[in-house]
Amino acid sequence: MIIIIKAVLLILLIPIALLHCYWLLGGEWGLDACLPNDLKLIKKKYTTNAILIFRWLSLAPVIGILGVLIVDLVNLIDLLKPYRFQFYCIMGALFSLRAKLGWLLFPFFIKKELFIQKNNLIFSPVALFLGLAYLGLAFLQ
Repeated sequence: MIIIIKAVLLILLIPIALLHCYWLLGGEWGLDACLPNDLKLIKKKYTTNAILIFRWLSLAPVIGILGVLIVDLVNLIDLLKPYRFQFYCIMGALFSLRAKLGWLLFPFFIKKELFIQKNNLIFSPVALFLGLAYLGLAFLQ
């Protein structure tokens, strides 16, 4: 059961990481729907260097989570075994919190209709599923 959950997490997190890498390298497909602000407004307001820093900051957590999951899946480093429960609980709590904030608070503070629509249909349900999967891993250990 644990292997199935880890495989599903990998199947979900790899495309997310690849999409963030694409955005980091300058791609813009799907980026406007994923940003709570208008992409044209962001390009006018911030310098190219600031936008590049935002891109790097958005990629770092995704790569980190994916890396730890891959290392844990193939059991490459035994140093992670004692911390699995804590890692899974923290990831489960963070993803679940992201989902709850997306459904409860984002519609009140973000006025971009495209983002709200994608958030309700894609981002928050995926975040909730990831959170529940990580919590499942934590308690199945």
